[in-house]
Amino acid sequence: MATVYLAIQESLDRQVVLKCMDSDRDGERDFIGRFLNEGRIIASLSHPHIITVYDIGTVNDMVWIAMEYVQGGDLKTRLETTGKLVAEDALDLTAKIARALGYAHKHGIVHRDIKPANILFRSDGTALLSDFGIAKKTTVDSELTSTGTILGSPFYMSPEQAEGLPVDGRTDIYSLGVIFYELLTGKRPYEGDTAIKVIMQHIQSPVPKLPLPVRRYQPLIDKMMAKKREKRIPDAEALRKELAKLTGEAAEAGGDTGARGTIHATGAGAPWSARKRVGTLATCLVLVVAAMGVFYAYAKTLQGAVVVRRAPPQDSTAPGITDQPPPAAAPAPAPVTASAPGPGKVSQNEVVGG
Repeated sequence: MATVYLAIQESLDRQVVLKCMDSDRDGERDFIGRFLNEGRIIASLSHPHIITVYDIGTVNDMVWIAMEYVQGGDLKTRLETTGKLVAEDALDLTAKIARALGYAHKHGIVHRDIKPANILFRSDGTALLSDFGIAKKTTVDSELTSTGTILGSPFYMSPEQAEGLPVDGRTDIYSLGVIFYELLTGKRPYEGDTAIKVIMQHIQSPVPKLPLPVRRYQPLIDKMMAKKREKRIPDAEALRKELAKLTGEAAEAGGDTGARGTIHATGAGAPWSARKRVGTLATCLVLVVAAMGVFYAYAKTLQGAVVVRRAPPQDSTAPGITDQPPPAAAPAPAPVTASAPGPGKVSQNEVVGG
């Protein structure tokens, strides 16, 4: 199998993932063919949610693929660490991978190995579909896979894959349905202590029911994981529309999910709705603090202020008003000096009566 290295591309001074395989090893010619097939397939796809291949080549007996290095880990590790996701995040992630699959399917490529370990994250949280090692071009009669050969991961394998039948894009939709179930519940729909026991459940067992808090998504799970592909969601575009409808319903319900207790990081690799909620709260807090600061500054300017009321100036042009100085005040009356009444005079204190 391939050996993976973290390397430096000196010409551009950037980190890359270097997958190498010895092309001279006996019994691994099929693997070499799939290895080179993977490089060519990914290099032919340019999509925001598909990993980028930079180059492919050979050195002596070694074949190699240089591809994008991402630092956000993979979905398998994230589920092992945090368990199930809230439904809003599960819908968002499933929709992103559905868009990547739709793009690949339109180019005639079926992935055939959709599983959490093959969904990677950039440091900003962008989900990427990777590892097209067993992908198949539906328009080409490839000799890398013969009828009756089982390729894929047992826990996420479609019934037709398990039976070694020809596959199309609906195989990837089934596998993505298994992942969607795991995102909502924190566990795989089918378990077993051997690969054959798990595979037989994919072929024969009914689709398990979701827990009550997320039961509203059961109809979509049933259509994604239908045993007969004729009853499955027909293509990735139809799946994307179904997910968009459910995403709107989840938003109206306040982001309900039934995934209480899930631990979410708030850094670069945090789930999408968690980062959005944290960002909104931080913005509101900044606005409140700014408003309080403005109010405090305004209040300080009012302290110690004196309001002076001034009489309005008289209009010298009003009728009856002249520029003459005001008249002099009348002289005060002379003081009256009391004296004893003379003969024949009546004192003001006497009462005159009949």
